[in-house]
Amino acid sequence: AIDKQAAANAGSKPRRKPLLLKSTGSSSVPKIDLSISSFRAADSAKKVFDGYSRLFVVIDMPGSQEDSEARSGKVSLHRQTAKFAYDKSFELPDGSEIRTALEAALGDESEEDSEVLFVLMGVGADGKDAEIGSAQCSLLVLLRQAKDLVSTALPVVDDNDANLGEMTCSVRAIDALRVLQARVEGGEGEDELPLTPVKRVRMSASVTSGRGTPSAAAFSGRSSGGDASVSVATSKLKLAKTVRARGFRRFTRSL
Repeated sequence: AIDKQAAANAGSKPRRKPLLLKSTGSSSVPKIDLSISSFRAADSAKKVFDGYSRLFVVIDMPGSQEDSEARSGKVSLHRQTAKFAYDKSFELPDGSEIRTALEAALGDESEEDSEVLFVLMGVGADGKDAEIGSAQCSLLVLLRQAKDLVSTALPVVDDNDANLGEMTCSVRAIDALRVLQARVEGGEGEDELPLTPVKRVRMSASVTSGRGTPSAAAFSGRSSGGDASVSVATSKLKLAKTVRARGFRRFTRSL
């Protein structure tokens, strides 16, 4: 009986063991989803919009170059309301300019450097585009509150802080910001190397804005240590130099 059982076992195929896959963490690229629903002009700002035939919005992300800014379609202002219905997603691959800028802002806990600007633009009677005002949303503030911005009316002001109206926007960024925060803190996963601690180098400069008034600019770079060498931490070795006039979009240029 034992010999028959041994023969039966010898003729049977061995049972295959299940294949165990090693987890390497999420391979998806984090992204930030933005949505602009509409803009409603304030009663006190009716005359401001008389000279514009159509309106549109430019989304200015931290670290983005001017040629990569997202623009909504141009719409008319009807009964003080412009309906944009514009959606835009920004992917944040490792080493991209926007991701690098956001990681620096999170590391420095800088609310201003983490701001997304929604710049309200107008098409004048001469057909030329002109900045009217802007709304802003700090991604660092959203991360601290652990809450996305959903269909929220943001105040739109001009460079003199005069109220122009409200822009209804959504910013879904918490999941992406948590990924970036983990990277900054050096805890993104076994297959990821932690970021080398860096210092930000700030320089002051005076720049003339498009309206002819001087504006103070804060330029920032990154240094790997206490020596005099400064390395620009962007994929294309570019430095986004920021000029802000009460929330107006950044003026950028390459080194």
